[in-house]
Amino acid sequence: FFIVPAVGFFAASLLWGGANLVAGLLVSGPPVSRRVSRATTAPPMPLYRLLGTAFGCGLLGMGYEWIGLRVLSQALENTFFTFAAALAVYLSGTALGAAIHQRLQRSPQFQVRLAILLCSLAVVCLIEIRVMIVVPRFYDSLRALLGDSVGAVLASECLAAAAVFLVPTLFMGAIFSHLVAATKTPAGGIGRASALNTLGGAFAGMVFGVFVLPATGAKWSIVIIAAGYLLMLPTCRHRIWMGVAGAAVLCCFLPSDLHLMAPVPGSMVRDYRDGLMASVAVIEAGDGHRTLRINNRFQMGGTAAALAERRQAHLPLLLHPHPARALFLGPGTGITLGAASEHPGLRVDGVELNPEVIEMMHHFAPENRGVGSRTEFRNSGTQPESIHLVTADARRYVRASLESYDVIVADLFHPAQDGAAFLYTREHFAAVRDRLAMGGLFCQWLPLHQLDEPTLCIIVRTFLEVFPATEAFLLHFNTDIPALALVGTHDRLSLSLDWMERRASDPAFHQAMKQSGFDRTLALLGCHLAGSKALAEFAGTGPLNTDNFPRVAFAAPRFAVRKEARRDQLLLTLLARFESDPRAFLSGISETESFAARLSDFIAARDLYLRGLSIEADGKLPEAIELYLQAAHRSVYFTAAYARVVNIIQVMAGADANSARVLFERLKTAQPGQPLGEQLLGPLFRDR
Repeated sequence: FFIVPAVGFFAASLLWGGANLVAGLLVSGPPVSRRVSRATTAPPMPLYRLLGTAFGCGLLGMGYEWIGLRVLSQALENTFFTFAAALAVYLSGTALGAAIHQRLQRSPQFQVRLAILLCSLAVVCLIEIRVMIVVPRFYDSLRALLGDSVGAVLASECLAAAAVFLVPTLFMGAIFSHLVAATKTPAGGIGRASALNTLGGAFAGMVFGVFVLPATGAKWSIVIIAAGYLLMLPTCRHRIWMGVAGAAVLCCFLPSDLHLMAPVPGSMVRDYRDGLMASVAVIEAGDGHRTLRINNRFQMGGTAAALAERRQAHLPLLLHPHPARALFLGPGTGITLGAASEHPGLRVDGVELNPEVIEMMHHFAPENRGVGSRTEFRNSGTQPESIHLVTADARRYVRASLESYDVIVADLFHPAQDGAAFLYTREHFAAVRDRLAMGGLFCQWLPLHQLDEPTLCIIVRTFLEVFPATEAFLLHFNTDIPALALVGTHDRLSLSLDWMERRASDPAFHQAMKQSGFDRTLALLGCHLAGSKALAEFAGTGPLNTDNFPRVAFAAPRFAVRKEARRDQLLLTLLARFESDPRAFLSGISETESFAARLSDFIAARDLYLRGLSIEADGKLPEAIELYLQAAHRSVYFTAAYARVVNIIQVMAGADANSARVLFERLKTAQPGQPLGEQLLGPLFRDR
């Protein structure tokens, strides 16, 4: 919470290493002679049983933590601080349980007490399955009660983690203390029991994370853990059997599963899998659209946003003159990856961290053109194309690969999610640069709705450190989920005035680009937001995001957890800060100034339109209409504002025909040469 965000990993490691050294010096010196009673010279049960139980408790205890964290990841924010909070609760509960045990040593004999503790822990684990079901509602209630401050979010996460971990860890700490103390002899023994307990915990990640959880799910994994504790019972005397019977009865009243996915009313969970590293679900809405959700919190796109996801592939690929090899990091639904197949002659590699995501891709056909269902398919032309999917960590893949790529595209990684910030570090960007072929480009998509200005400045500053020649582009003209592309190259971009017209000479390819809104050079360059000089001025000077000091991991959660934050806040800030002039990377601009004027008007109309969307979202429709009319008047080529006013008139006509007619006349005045309005709206008013 404090040390690592303040000094980074390396300095923190030195600090804790120094603390251990000081502790060692403090306890060094001549051994202290102590008398050991006869009662402690012989273990109260066979040594192999004691040590085996210590190993088993380590395995099952850390297995429960593993499963509990996976369940909590479907309810909490999953930031760097989330797992620190959960771990703090787990360790605090264990320590408290050991302390309570030491205060209550005058209890039944060793084996009976161990049996009581093990049986109680098994029952508690089963009860916790019921508790886990309500954790999302419990956490949401805490957030509503405590607010969105950093302290309130951490408190809410700690309390939610306590609901899952506190009571079981009390028993785990008591059992550990009970077992280890029993191994004490004049010759030692505590170290051996502690080591075996730790060894068991070391195996838990492999046993439960790799095998048990993916095979059985969270619910049955916890049942297996409870059964494991019961199998280690040293005795069933003194009515211990009643606890065993109670655990068996509890198994009959458990929920059908521990899927905490919460689709909105009218939606359904089409597919769900507990994977090696995440819980993955496909949610289908009532209208048939599907979305991919990770850990119930992070949405990785869907069919409703298919147009935007296709543009994530097309924009960077169109900026390269002749892309032959492309690499996509984090393809998610596969829609972006499938769009790349529309570029003739392109070979594509896709790297996805979670194998379950690849297994889910078939749910997003035909929007993803069959990615995940088959690897070889033909474009609308005659040339076959290949898409190769790899399950791997994106950072390790780009460092280990020996391939060279013309275009590398990194998806919209949520910066606040634990681990994602390392995909924005200087070291990762440098590794990507090493994978680029001569003349290649790297496109890093950024989710503006999940960032604040200081965090964006860190990312941009770090990107410019590796790619000094960088241009920024908007993904689409939308304020709900705005996205920004940082496009870095070895040398500056250089495009001609008829760039898209020449690229889209093939009719089939032209049609695909037209469907995505990239059929003209003006439409492509109209997405430009800022050049490298403007970006450098915006980012300023300051620290970078590095592997040693991932500042994004510490900064992004502070904004991401704020529920009241506006999604378009950062986009509006950037529109106010930048005055885009993509002519800087256009070749042959002196040939005609008319294109430059059209482009300038297009971008100005775009900005007016985006500000209008933001104002309309605030319920200020009249003010928004004025901006839409200004945008329509400014550029006849920017059609979104004109189309928006047409839609408003169509809705308005049913309630206030006179006002709709007045607005229609103003729209015709704004663009007198546009026949679309008369075609769509003329009959509406003539009928009246």
